[in-house]
Amino acid sequence: HGETALRLAAVGRYEAPRDEHLAVMRLLFKDGRVQVTVDARDPLGRTVLWTACELEYYEVARVLLLEGGADHTIPDQHGVTVMELVRARVSRWGGTERRAFLRLLEVRASVRAVALMLFDSLASMLRSLC
Repeated sequence: HGETALRLAAVGRYEAPRDEHLAVMRLLFKDGRVQVTVDARDPLGRTVLWTACELEYYEVARVLLLEGGADHTIPDQHGVTVMELVRARVSRWGGTERRAFLRLLEVRASVRAVALMLFDSLASMLRSLC
């Protein structure tokens, strides 16, 4: 059913997250004895990050993104990414917390784009040297 330790800690049984949930998530990320697949999908193709954003658990989503390295570009089974989901909610309902998380996603996407561009430039330079 896509129930991993991380998913249970992050979104539980769809109950509002508490500090204990965040502490368990952080422990899972730091404990080398436990393999955590942060981008594992449930049967509907949703990652834990996607589900946290759908439930508007933005503190959980921040931990997944910034501490767990979750990939915000993975779409659900309908092709909807986390950024598209959050952007639609900001457009429809506004909200400070939604806007702040959307801004974090936008910055993350910009950094990723710049990193890929730099990597491509470096690879091109190395090929020209060979």
